[in-house]
Amino acid sequence: MIRKLKKYSIILFLNIAKALFSPFVKIDRSLVLFSSLNGAFTDNTKYLYLAMLKNKGFKAFYVAHDINTYNLLKKQNLPVIKIGFGMFFKAIKAKFFITTHNFQDVYYVKNKKTLVVNLWHGTPLKKMGFDTFIDAKKFYLKKKLGLFEHKYIDYLCVASSYTINAFKSSFGLPTKKILPTGQPRNDLLFY
Repeated sequence: MIRKLKKYSIILFLNIAKALFSPFVKIDRSLVLFSSLNGAFTDNTKYLYLAMLKNKGFKAFYVAHDINTYNLLKKQNLPVIKIGFGMFFKAIKAKFFITTHNFQDVYYVKNKKTLVVNLWHGTPLKKMGFDTFIDAKKFYLKKKLGLFEHKYIDYLCVASSYTINAFKSSFGLPTKKILPTGQPRNDLLFY
């Protein structure tokens, strides 16, 4: 309970700071921040990040949540930043947050001009979100309190057109936000 209170206090502080500073901060259209669940260097964000590093038109950084992930990427000379207050201005300057779960895996606050691209982390073979009784209660409560993470998704990338309706129903997203792009971690199977 204390831990959650501390987290929400930090988020409140950062949102106040964002409201004060973001009108004066210019969005860097080439700045892309990546992270996966709990800042682990895994899943679809890992593979898209590695591919994007080859495109010199972008400044891609992986956001590590722990020292082991940070050191692993630093050792490989990959652009990485440790989540914390020090990355606040980088977060509100970023044009893109790319994640597999929700934008808070990248940072606790985002600029309203920042696009959130969720690569997701699998194919919905089971019911989830609004489609299950347990998740639906939690989702509706979060939605009422304005804490619903999925409302911040600008684009949700899914494995195929077959799964669009499942995600649309589960997260209450409009079809135009759901893109059947495939999963970056599977690209090596096709190229």
